[in-house]
Amino acid sequence: MAHSFLDEEPPPGYIAGLGRGATGFVTQADLGSTAHVAVAEQGQSNNDGRFDDADEESIKYEKKEEEDDKEADEFFEQIESKLHKKRTSRKKKVAESGQAKSGRVQVEVLDSAEAIKAISKDFVNEKKALSSISEDQWLNLPESGDFTRKTKRRRMELQAQQRFYRNSDTITAELRDRSTNNRTNEPGDIDITQISLARDKVLKSQLSKLANKDRQENLEDHSSVDKEEYIRQLFGKNTDTNLKVNGTDVGGQFQTNTGDYARTRSLFKKLRKLEPHKAENWIASARLEASVGKMKKAREIVEHGCDKCPQNEEIWLVSLEIHSSNIPLCRALVADALQNIPGSVKLWLKAASYEESTLFQKRVLMRALEQVPHSENLWLEIVRLEADPHMKEMILKKATQLVPTSIQLWICLINVGSPKQISSVITEAEGKVNTDDIYKLWLAAAKFEEETTGNGVKVGRDVENCFGGKYSSCLDRDQWIEMACKVENEKYGMTARAIIWNCIGIGTQKLGTEESIQLWQNDIAKARTMKNFEVVRAIYTYMTSKFKTNEILWLEYAKFELEQHHTAELYIVYEMAIENCPQASALYQEYAKSLWKIDGNVDKAEDILLRGIKKNEQCEDLWLLYAKLEWLEKSPRKAGEIYEECRKKLNIPSAKLWYKQSTLERCLGNSDKAIAISQDGLKRYPKEANFYLQLSQIYEDQNDVNKARDTLNEGVKMCPSSVKLWIQLADIYEHKLGRKIKARSALEEGMALNPKSDLLYFSRMKLEGPGSKTAEIILSKGLREIPDSGYLWSEKIQTAKLQHRKNFYSSALNSTKDNPVVILTIARDLWKRGKLSKAKQFFDACIDKDPDYGDGYIYYTCFLRDHGTVDEVSILEKKLVDNNPSRGLLWCKVVKDIKNWDKKPVEMLRNVADKVSREKYVL
Repeated sequence: MAHSFLDEEPPPGYIAGLGRGATGFVTQADLGSTAHVAVAEQGQSNNDGRFDDADEESIKYEKKEEEDDKEADEFFEQIESKLHKKRTSRKKKVAESGQAKSGRVQVEVLDSAEAIKAISKDFVNEKKALSSISEDQWLNLPESGDFTRKTKRRRMELQAQQRFYRNSDTITAELRDRSTNNRTNEPGDIDITQISLARDKVLKSQLSKLANKDRQENLEDHSSVDKEEYIRQLFGKNTDTNLKVNGTDVGGQFQTNTGDYARTRSLFKKLRKLEPHKAENWIASARLEASVGKMKKAREIVEHGCDKCPQNEEIWLVSLEIHSSNIPLCRALVADALQNIPGSVKLWLKAASYEESTLFQKRVLMRALEQVPHSENLWLEIVRLEADPHMKEMILKKATQLVPTSIQLWICLINVGSPKQISSVITEAEGKVNTDDIYKLWLAAAKFEEETTGNGVKVGRDVENCFGGKYSSCLDRDQWIEMACKVENEKYGMTARAIIWNCIGIGTQKLGTEESIQLWQNDIAKARTMKNFEVVRAIYTYMTSKFKTNEILWLEYAKFELEQHHTAELYIVYEMAIENCPQASALYQEYAKSLWKIDGNVDKAEDILLRGIKKNEQCEDLWLLYAKLEWLEKSPRKAGEIYEECRKKLNIPSAKLWYKQSTLERCLGNSDKAIAISQDGLKRYPKEANFYLQLSQIYEDQNDVNKARDTLNEGVKMCPSSVKLWIQLADIYEHKLGRKIKARSALEEGMALNPKSDLLYFSRMKLEGPGSKTAEIILSKGLREIPDSGYLWSEKIQTAKLQHRKNFYSSALNSTKDNPVVILTIARDLWKRGKLSKAKQFFDACIDKDPDYGDGYIYYTCFLRDHGTVDEVSILEKKLVDNNPSRGLLWCKVVKDIKNWDKKPVEMLRNVADKVSREKYVL
C-alpha cells in the first residue's frame, strides 16, 4: 500500500537529508569507472583537517584499516580483472562465429571509458545543432521531475481545485448583516442574495398563475372531470391492459412495475384523505386498483367515492363499469345514482340498458323523459326501440315540439313519414332549426325519395333545394364533393349524382375551358382513388353536357364505362357521342370495336362503320376497319372489294391500303395477284419497306430464294434505315442460302447504318451463337451504344453464369426502366431456378407493365399450365383478348404467319404455348 505523502508536493525550501547532515551526493555516472582511477589519485586525501583527532590516538587504527583496505582492494581488482577477461573472450568468439552469417550485426567490444568516448563522438553533431536553438525553444523545454503516478496526482489536484461547497442563503444573509462577507467580496463576484430574491419572485408569480387557472376551471365546470386527460397524465401514454376509460387504456405499466404501483397508491390514498369530496381522486384510485386486477379493492374504493360524492355523475358511471359483471347490483346502483342525480341522461340510458325486454326499456326511458323532457338522446333512443311506424311518428312529432332545434329528430320524422309530407315537415322545421343545417333535411328527403320511389326527378329537385333559395348551404365545392362521396358510400347513388350536378360548377364561371376541364379531371382522379364511381360518372356526364363537341372527353367517358364493364351505359355514351360529334371518326371506330369484341354483334358493328363512313368518307381508318371486319367475320372476297373501293374514293390513299390488300390475297393463296398489288404499291411508294418485305416473303413461299434475296437487296438500298429488311436479308443468307459470311456482312452493314438498333445487335449475336467470344464482344459494344436496350440486357442475363445472373437483375431493370423484356427474362430465369412464387410475381409484373407485349402471355401461359390453375389460365386468356397485343418477337412471328390468319388470338396463344413447352423455344 502506497503512503499518501508520496503523492504530495514537498514544502517550499525542503532539501532531502538535510536534517541528517547530508550536503549532497554523486553517482557512479558522475565519476565514471573506478577501475581506471590512478593510484596517485586514490592515495590523495580529501580530509581538510576539520575532523582530525587532536590527541592522535586513532592513528594506529587508521594505519591498520588502510592496510586491510588495500589488501581487500587488490583482491577485488583481481576478481574483476578475471571476470573482464572471461567476458571479452566470450564476445570475441561470438563475433568470430557471426562473421560467416550475412546480414548480422557485428559486435565490437569496448570498455566503459571507450564506450563513453564513442557515445560523445556520436552526439557531436547534435551538440553543434544546439547552437541554433532559440531562446523560446529553451524556455519551452519540459521540466524534469517525478512522473510516478503523474495522471492520478494531476486528477486529484484538479478535483481539489474544482471542489465547491454550497452555502445556504440564511448564512449568506447573516454574513451580510454582520458585514463580514464584504471582506472577501471582489468587484467580479456574483451577488447570491440578489439571485435568491429574484428566484423567489419568479416562483411566486408562477404559483399565482396556476392558482388563478385552477380557480377559473373550477368555476367553469365544477363537476366535470376530463377522465381521458387525467388518466393519461397520471398513468402515462404507453399502457398494456384492456381496461379502458372511454376508449383510453389505463394502468398497464403497473402490472409490471410494483414500485410505481405502490408509490402511486400511497399518493392517491393521501389525496383521498386530504380532499375526500373530490371525485377524480376516487376515480383514479379505483382505476389504479382495477388496472392491477384488484377488483375487490377497486369496488370498495368506488363505493366510498359514491358515498362521498353522490352528486357526481362520472363516479357513478365508473362504479357501474367496475360492477358491470353483476347486473342486479348495477340496477340497484343506478337506482341510487338516479335518486341523487335525476337529470343525468347517461345514467337513464344505462338504466335502460340493464333491462332485458324492450318493453321495460321503453318504460325506463318514459320515466326518464318525465325528468328530462328536452333530452335529444332520450327521444332518439325511444324512437329506435319503437317498432310501430305510426307510434314512432307520433313520438317524433311530440319530440320535435319539445326539442325543436334537434336536426336529428326532424330527419327521423322525415324518414318515418310519407313522401307527400316531406315538404310540410321541412317547412315546419325551417323556422326552428339552425339555418346552416337546413340542407341536411333536404338531403334526408332526397335519400328517402330515392329509397321509397326511385324517382330521379324528385331526388334532383330535393337536392337543388340545398343550393338555391334563402336556405342555401354554407358548404363549399370541395365539401359538397366529399358529401357526394359519403352519400354514395351509403348506397344512394342517385342522390350522389344529383349533388355533383349541382356543385361541380361552383367557382368555375371565371375559368377558361382548359382550366375547367383540368379542374374536373382532378376531381375525377380523386374520386377514382376512393372508388366512388357514381361520382366519376356524374362528373363525366356534366363535362360532356357542358362541352358536347369535345371528342376527347367522350372517348375518356367511354373508356371509363368500358373499364367498369357497364356495356349498356357504354353504348349509350357512344350514341350520345356520335350524335354530338358526327365527324369524329375515332368514336365510330371504338363503338364498332366494342360491339364486335365485347358483344360479338358483327352486324351492329358493320352498321356503325357504315354510318361513320357516310359521315367521314375520307377517313381511311374506318375503311380499313370495315375491310378487316369483313375479312375476319364475313367474306374475305368482299374485303378485297372494300380495299379497291377505298383506293378509288380516297383522295390520297396511303401505302397501307396496298399492303393490306396484298396480305389478304397472299392469305387467300393468290400469290400472283398479291405480287401485282405490291409492285403497284412500290411504284407509288418506292421507299415503303413493307412492300419489299412482302414481296420477299411471297417469293420465299414460291421457293424462289434468289428473287427474294434480290428484292431485299434492292430494299436495303432504297430503305437503309429499315431494320426488318436487314434482318430478313441476313436470315435468307444464313438459313436459305447457307452463306453465313454474307449474313454477317449484311448485319454489319446494317449496324453501321443503324448504330442505335438493338435488334441488329441482337441478331448479330444470335448469328455467332451463344457463348462465343465474338458474341460477348458484340454484346458489350451494344450495351455501350444502347444501354437501355431490353433485348441486349435480356441476352446479358441469359448468357451470364448461373451464380452471377442474380447480380444483373437490378442493373438491367434500372438501366431499361423496367422494360417488359427484362422482366420476362427474370421471370423465366427464376422459373428455371425453381423459385416459383417470385417467378409468378415477375410474370404478373410483365403483363401489368405492358399489356401489349405478346411474348409475356406466351411464357406465362406455359408457366401456369405447369404451376397454376385452370382459372388462372382463363383469366390470362381473357386479358389477351381485351388487350389484343401487337408487340414481341415471338408473338409477331406467330400472328403474321399466313397460316394463322383465320385463327383467333386465344387459339394462336395456345398453339404457340404448346410449341414453346414442347421444344423449349428460346428467343
